[in-house]
Amino acid sequence: MVDLEVAFSDSMAGIDPTTIRLVSRDPVKGPAGDSASLLEAWTVARLDSTGFIVEETVDNLLRRGRARLTVSAADRAGNETFEEISFELPPAARHKILDLAAEMAINTGQVTVGPDGTKAFVTTEENGGSAISIVDLETLTLLKVVRSPISALSETVVDAGRNRLYLVSIDEPLVAQFDLGSESFLTPIEISSRGIGAAISETRDELYIGLELVGPESGSFISVVDLGNGVEDRVIDLGVVSELNPDNPVNMVELLFGPGEDLLYATTSSFAQEGILVIEPDRGRLIDQIDLWPENPQRLGGALDIQLNEEDLLATFSNRVAAISLSSPYMIRFGFTAADLPLTAKELAVAPGGNEWALTTGDHGAGYIAVQLMESSFLRVVWEDRLPPTAVNPQGIAYRPDGNAFMVVGSRVEFLPATGPSELTIYLNR
Repeated sequence: MVDLEVAFSDSMAGIDPTTIRLVSRDPVKGPAGDSASLLEAWTVARLDSTGFIVEETVDNLLRRGRARLTVSAADRAGNETFEEISFELPPAARHKILDLAAEMAINTGQVTVGPDGTKAFVTTEENGGSAISIVDLETLTLLKVVRSPISALSETVVDAGRNRLYLVSIDEPLVAQFDLGSESFLTPIEISSRGIGAAISETRDELYIGLELVGPESGSFISVVDLGNGVEDRVIDLGVVSELNPDNPVNMVELLFGPGEDLLYATTSSFAQEGILVIEPDRGRLIDQIDLWPENPQRLGGALDIQLNEEDLLATFSNRVAAISLSSPYMIRFGFTAADLPLTAKELAVAPGGNEWALTTGDHGAGYIAVQLMESSFLRVVWEDRLPPTAVNPQGIAYRPDGNAFMVVGSRVEFLPATGPSELTIYLNR
């Protein structure tokens, strides 16, 4: 954050404090406007005839690159003075770290923004069970922690119509329901097997869950939950079998509906089916696969996360990010996480407006983990926060609705392979 102290000196009539103005010569990232005095938009610690101290706020940020400010004031005789101040600002910076009150996190969680954009909901898996930590996105403070009756909460899906969260358990064949109004858990929904990835179809009022099967079953299954009745309606068998290990199930790891919800995209856990599967949800059948390794036909990709950016499907895999055009028969552009040290791309979040993405990356073998920003035009990393191996292992990531900040959740590594408390790191995004 920018903290600015300006001092005035006048040997005659003295400075009139009511005439002091601080204006940015470039648009501010926030509602302050182009000509409004930042003294009205930022936090004023002191303002008198000798000068002022002002602190930038997350709601009204100076933009990245060269910041140019103009300070103006007049003395009591009406004589005015102007001074320009300029300095360079990075695209992002660590701003605040919140302890999520998880005593010893086993798995780092996900961070999800509620439908009204005022709160974030972070899942943590602890020795004593699972919990949701609720964070106020305006004040960036931890409000409360709600313990879950279901263990190992993973994928979180927002149901805006019901003002509810659905959370898949990777340990139990259950889907937790969290009411955002009362901030409490409701009766869970039973499904055929424990799940991993999930996606909601608003047009169908259904929740699609990738099932993780154990035992002799083989195939690739998706549970479809009727949200109106709160019950599992059917199970789709895509008929996908691992060519390398035909006796092992092909689990659906990430699910995402495309524009119009006509198609459902999925990533899998099988080495023989690592591309992005294209599914026709109404008929419950596989219609295509997107190959993410065109130079190696034996590998289809291994995507870890998929997101949608207008008409592009975005995927993280290996040390790459792929932007897949859905309007130009799967034309794919690739970006790389680093040139000097390839970092495995993990979770991805799309900034409001879609011109940039934030992603979590890591390579524990090489001893580095990082949070990065990648611009969408040329798919190049424009900023990164590279962390030592003992720092928080970044996992889930999400933007504040205004785009002025993004949040990363992770557990601090204390004694490998054990992990310490979960933390939510708030990054400014200029």
